[in-house]
Amino acid sequence: MWRGAVGALMLAICAACSATSSPAIATDSVAARTARLHQFAVMSQRTGQQYVIQVSEPVDALPAGGKAPVVYVTDGNWYFNMATDTVQRHMIDGGMGPTFVVAISYSDPSVENVGARREADLIDKPFKSGTGITGGGGDDFLVFLMTEVRPFIEGRFAVDPKRSVLAGQSFGGLFATNALLKKPDSFYGYLIGSPSLWADRSLLAAARALTGGEGRRVYIGVGGYESAEMRRDAKALAEALSARSTGLSVEHAELARLSHTNMQGAWFANGLLYLLPKSTGN
Repeated sequence: MWRGAVGALMLAICAACSATSSPAIATDSVAARTARLHQFAVMSQRTGQQYVIQVSEPVDALPAGGKAPVVYVTDGNWYFNMATDTVQRHMIDGGMGPTFVVAISYSDPSVENVGARREADLIDKPFKSGTGITGGGGDDFLVFLMTEVRPFIEGRFAVDPKRSVLAGQSFGGLFATNALLKKPDSFYGYLIGSPSLWADRSLLAAARALTGGEGRRVYIGVGGYESAEMRRDAKALAEALSARSTGLSVEHAELARLSHTNMQGAWFANGLLYLLPKSTGN
């Protein structure tokens, strides 16, 4: 959990920002800056919900005036540590240059709370599950990310907006797919793990009709031990997005011997090397 990675960090809550284009964000501590890890409390004006935004900077400071790519990760309670470690290891290995990680998390990390919040935020269209109607907040969450979180991050850190990546798995993969289909130029790259397309069957048709993705890259990873439906849907999505009319560059991988619950690091590590290889100017 994210508390393990940033347990030493102190959270100082500041007054809510009055500007309509910015969320209410806390200032991070001196300890966080020293460790090049940062944590901010956020009250979104769009969703009316509180979030925790976690940031890891490149280990080595950038040269004066330099900027680096940034990866925005959903489900930060689960994936912030993994994403930060993966980026740093790729940098050590030479596969990537300096890269920021920004994760959207929840202040209550309990499984019950994270499960309920992520379903509300990451699923665009409400649907009936075993526990009732869920989802429906995906559009508001995307607006929150694009108009509140990104401007704050871009104003405070030396991130390159032209090399921003959106990453998510499962419902997070569904959310990233929706963001891509709604406005493909929102991000430079889309890192999609095991997208839960069963929750919205209309997305495959929307993918087949997509245009305007020129210059954008997409990686879709799915576990070889996932359900036949999940693997089939991921392949169909990749095939639809690979059509010349989309303008996208797409890579699809079925990762052997990995299931839906144990492939988290694999889809992320493989996808980053496709989306942000060092040769792109990192």
